Amino acid sequence: MLSNLGSNARAAYEVFLRHGALFPNQLGSLLQLVPSQVDDVLGELAAAGLVTSDGYPALRTILGVKARRHRRMGSIIAGGRPSGRWTLLRSELTPIASAEDRVEPWCRLLLRRYGVMFRDLLANESAAPPWHALVRVYRKLEARGEVRGGRFVAGVAGEQYAMAETIPALRSASAESDAASYILPATDPMNLTGRIGSRDRIPAVPGNVIKLVAGEYVPAHQDRCDSMIPLVQ
Repeated sequence: MLSNLGSNARAAYEVFLRHGALFPNQLGSLLQLVPSQVDDVLGELAAAGLVTSDGYPALRTILGVKARRHRRMGSIIAGGRPSGRWTLLRSELTPIASAEDRVEPWCRLLLRRYGVMFRDLLANESAAPPWHALVRVYRKLEARGEVRGGRFVAGVAGEQYAMAETIPALRSASAESDAASYILPATDPMNLTGRIGSRDRIPAVPGNVIKLVAGEYVPAHQDRCDSMIPLVQ
């Protein structure tokens, strides 16, 4: 990656390795660059994913379309200098996490989010790792006794996993006969139609609603959003 950088950007990378976090004026002094050259160097390193700033305004100034347009025109946006300290996002001295180490936090996050995790729920998680990567880690967590595998949700194919503390709550919920009904927007994260059970998916778009009766999704027709009953009170 460094071989694709310009000479000033490579020199700046070496300076960050030696000195750590720096303000733009400090970087300019060490490299004997004028402010516009410092802007270009930081922009090149940021675009390559090698540096980051301690403030969003600095990143917006460097990478923003408007800022680039103004720099091409030879003008500077008022107050648009990349203030704040800059540092390497990752250096050669930073240990590289294995693929499994990156997936395990996702496994735990999804269990906290849904209580029970299975493949169909990934349709709601566009940023999550693929199921084959998740399930490998879930199997190891199960072998270590940190999660439980089993059949917790009816009508779902494939492996399912849950935290040990979730299972008593599932058992008590199934034993209770809660006939209460709840109407909520289809945009709510609790819209699992098409993911659980045989009913078709109700699109998660404004205006659509779903209804829960005794834990089951049923057809619903709702014209007034202000009469919806919150699922959690």
